[in-house]
Amino acid sequence: MDIRKLQRVIVDGLEDVKAQDIVVFNTEHLSPLFERVIIATGSSNRQTKAWRPACALRSRQRACR
Repeated sequence: MDIRKLQRVIVDGLEDVKAQDIVVFNTEHLSPLFERVIIATGSSNRQTKAWRPACALRSRQRACR
C-alpha cells in the first residue's frame, strides 16, 4: 500500500474513534526507520486505548480491497 494511502487510512481510523488534534509529520528526510509520525490527543484513557485496534482493523480492511 502506498504511504499516502496508509496515512489516510490511519488518520481516518483515528477520526472514527474521536481522536483530536491529529498531526502528521513527514520524517522521511530525518530517519530511515520510518516515513511518518502521527500524533493525536484524546479526552480519556479509554478512548486512546481504542485507537490501535481501530486503526489496525481499518488498515486490514483497506488492504483486502
